[in-house]
Amino acid sequence: MFSLPTLACGAARPDKPVVDVQEPAAVWTHVLSFCYFAPRPSSLTIDDVHALLEAARKYQMPGVTDWMRRTLVDEFVDKQPLSAFGLACAYKLDDVVRRAARASLLLPPNFSYAKELDLIPTRLYHRLLEYRRRCLQTAQKVLSWEFYPEGPSWLSDKSNALRYNRVFYALHPSNEPGQSGPFIGGGYMINHAWRMGMEALCKDIDKQLRPSSTFWEDADTIATRAQDFALLLDAEIERVVNEVELELDNDK
Repeated sequence: MFSLPTLACGAARPDKPVVDVQEPAAVWTHVLSFCYFAPRPSSLTIDDVHALLEAARKYQMPGVTDWMRRTLVDEFVDKQPLSAFGLACAYKLDDVVRRAARASLLLPPNFSYAKELDLIPTRLYHRLLEYRRRCLQTAQKVLSWEFYPEGPSWLSDKSNALRYNRVFYALHPSNEPGQSGPFIGGGYMINHAWRMGMEALCKDIDKQLRPSSTFWEDADTIATRAQDFALLLDAEIERVVNEVELELDNDK
């Protein structure tokens, strides 16, 4: 790690030993402020995080690694998920890897490449893309009516969604006059406008995971109660996406 230089015979002894290091002064400023409990910097760049993670690995400073772990989660996972994913994979921060992969679902299909992905093997990037694909396909099943003429199974009068939430804003007993829409379950039907919105979101979600609440803004016929139903959709999408696993090297 550190190696103090040996003075030549007869050489003047300096007041303090000097050790040459490769890291820039900014890295050591952050490290020393951490060691001496000085106020932390208000913000770090992703390059700062990379440099500090590398210094923490090189000089065996787990406290700095944990500090950078929290920094990635608090400041970068949501804003720069690909950069956070690359750094977390490179430094084996598996919990951050999974958080960043989950956050990447909100990226558009033509997302920009992050240079931090160069730090990891191609197979890990491929697993991220595969994870995105499986998550989006899983979310589509929540919304799709293509294979379920009577509606997705979770949206039925026997499901927990109805049993505990009683989504009266979306569903009506089938024996009530004046209600139109496909039957779901044994005794309820859904307004056709809700089905149209779900099918439109299903097509859009093939490329990018979007909050359902953003998709009903122009649906004038259901705008007054769209937010409630959108929250129900988001909760179900969140449930099924959370069941999709991201395979990491450390899992084997």
